[in-house]
Amino acid sequence: MYGFSSFGLLIYLTYSAGWLYLYSFLPPKMQKPQIFHIDEIPWVDLGGGHLDKAMVTEPKTGMIVNVSRYPKGYTMGWHKHHCAHGMYIIEGSMQTNLGIVRQGEFVWFPAEVEMDHGATALEDCTFLFITNAPFDIEHLE
Repeated sequence: MYGFSSFGLLIYLTYSAGWLYLYSFLPPKMQKPQIFHIDEIPWVDLGGGHLDKAMVTEPKTGMIVNVSRYPKGYTMGWHKHHCAHGMYIIEGSMQTNLGIVRQGEFVWFPAEVEMDHGATALEDCTFLFITNAPFDIEHLE
């Protein structure tokens, strides 16, 4: 297990039985309505230039809300999750197995669906990332 802490936010990465789990926990004092100043949250490099700004993990459901960025040409490869998740494109565009998702558009993937997504070859992609349960990933390639 690997832990990272900044601004009171704690992120854990664990790898077990072929699954990568990302958990972020807010201390109890932060479990209240608040405004996040995105520019003040540091980027965490998840590998290959995939950057993440962890904001919220709802403690009862495990729902996650983060801002992420893929560098141009980056792809996650074929994978699936036990959770459903959606991505709202803030800047750039995202290539998915469903087609191109552009700035201002939202894509939703139900749990257990095989998918591929990443930035297009032309530009970086910054997006709001939302899950309905704890995040995990199973790479299929």
